[in-house]
Amino acid sequence: MKFTVVLILLLSSFDLIAQKDIKLTSPSKQLSFSFHNGREGLFYNISFKNKRIINNSSISLDFIDGKFKQNLKAGKPVFRKGVEDYELIVGKARFVHDPYLEVLIPLEETKTPFRKFNIVVRAFDDGIAFRYEFPQQPSWSQFSLTDEHTTFNLAENPKILALLPPSYTTLSGQPRGAVS
Repeated sequence: MKFTVVLILLLSSFDLIAQKDIKLTSPSKQLSFSFHNGREGLFYNISFKNKRIINNSSISLDFIDGKFKQNLKAGKPVFRKGVEDYELIVGKARFVHDPYLEVLIPLEETKTPFRKFNIVVRAFDDGIAFRYEFPQQPSWSQFSLTDEHTTFNLAENPKILALLPPSYTTLSGQPRGAVS
């Protein structure tokens, strides 16, 4: 009996450690997103033409009653295709037809209070976006988000072309247009 309990506990902890990466590509396969749930927390990578551009960037959220960072289990991802069709007010093209691929990654705490949230990732041919969703749950009818720790670790030393509006200022007091 003790052996069975130990074996079940061992297999359930192995499931947390050995979760596979979840991968999503853009419709043209030029952009790719990968998600990893490890002991240290949640991480993602983004590549363009098989070259890493965002590397091992973490995702975590702080609430008044705890953090979503570690001790999380990913459920079965849900993949789908979609298209955004809309009309631009200005620009060369008036109508936009923008196909995308999407994955919903359900996450749940492995310790009490077993709260749940989803990360929804969309891969377009010209970019990748993600958002957080908080499904209704009886044990968590309201919450106060106190901080978000999503990071964007750029790989190597990229060149950045930024459009800075005339009223743009930096917190460091650097002059407009200065990039450090």
